[in-house]
Amino acid sequence: MKKTIAKILSLVVLATMAIPNIAKAAPPPETSEVIMTEEELASHNLSIGVISWNDDIYSGEITVQPLSNGKYSVKKEEFYKLNDMVGAFGNNTKAKKEAAKNAAKNDFRGIRSYAQSKGWWDCQWKIKSTSKTKVTATAKIEFKSVTMDRNSQSITIKQTTVKKNGKWTTTYTVNGKKTSVSALKKLFV
Repeated sequence: MKKTIAKILSLVVLATMAIPNIAKAAPPPETSEVIMTEEELASHNLSIGVISWNDDIYSGEITVQPLSNGKYSVKKEEFYKLNDMVGAFGNNTKAKKEAAKNAAKNDFRGIRSYAQSKGWWDCQWKIKSTSKTKVTATAKIEFKSVTMDRNSQSITIKQTTVKKNGKWTTTYTVNGKKTSVSALKKLFV
């Protein structure tokens, strides 16, 4: 009986040691919940219901539910798709490509967050190519208007993240022109 228990415990220990090396780890979900008025919902391009997204950076959703007295509950939950086990891969090509992807994702997070704060909820950020020192990605960010007095719009952004002298730098291109982050943010009106 003791040998059987010892064997089972050995298998459990081996399995728990192997799981982190098999599965990609990810940070916990980012969650928030606020109460808004109808005017605040309109200024954030929200209405009652669920908006969900899933691309190479995030999967998540925002849920708006009515409360009493003209107030609305707004719950947001996002899962950031960062591979935080890059170091477990060692210093090989796969690890360097994963580190490059992480650098590109991190550089775009602020832009995406800013766009969402202005009501541009639908963002599809996709990696087009990856090497150890360069990542190209494209983001199509859409403003799907929930009010009758606005039109839906979209902006396509090409992102190039390159490692030079040990540091990652990112450039953004919109309509064939390189654009600074501040100029890019002005597009989300």
